[in-house]
Amino acid sequence: MLIKFFFSLVIALILGFVTLRDIDFNSVYNIQEQVNWIYVIYAIGVMLFISILRSIRLKIMLKKIADISIFETFKINSVGYFFIMILPFRIGELAIPILIRNTYKVPMGSILSIVMIERVVDLFVLLIILFSVIYVSLLPPWLIQSAYFLSIMLIVFSFSVFFLLKKTDLVMKLLNPIFKFLPKVVLEK
Repeated sequence: MLIKFFFSLVIALILGFVTLRDIDFNSVYNIQEQVNWIYVIYAIGVMLFISILRSIRLKIMLKKIADISIFETFKINSVGYFFIMILPFRIGELAIPILIRNTYKVPMGSILSIVMIERVVDLFVLLIILFSVIYVSLLPPWLIQSAYFLSIMLIVFSFSVFFLLKKTDLVMKLLNPIFKFLPKVVLEK
């Protein structure tokens, strides 16, 4: 146990050195003196509030499949968002489902679908905020075009999911010709 601790400490020190070696701490100090700390405290408060709201949302979404407290979902969300920030290509999105699966023995498919629904809800909220801002202030054209594109993609995605859920028989009929080309091993799974 002691060896693992020292090994982890050595790796942390090496990575810390590599990360901080090119930083001019005098300029960091000068910039830090100019910061209005009221805004920093406000931003931390807003982020904490948003994290609590996301934890409550996750608890509500998991209510049918696992009994998890808001404090536990807050811890899981915090670790998950930490991994989202440090791992490339948003691989950290898998941290939340893995933590819930390992801790509460919930099927991975259920958790992944909940995470996917969370992201769609986040996209809806982002679009609502973006369209609210579009009508109140002047924004660059590329941002407005991005908002319209995201809206169209979200609508197409929503209708696709709705169609897949309501017309499963029709979807299977349409996909059967494609399934003929797949190996039997894949079809049996």
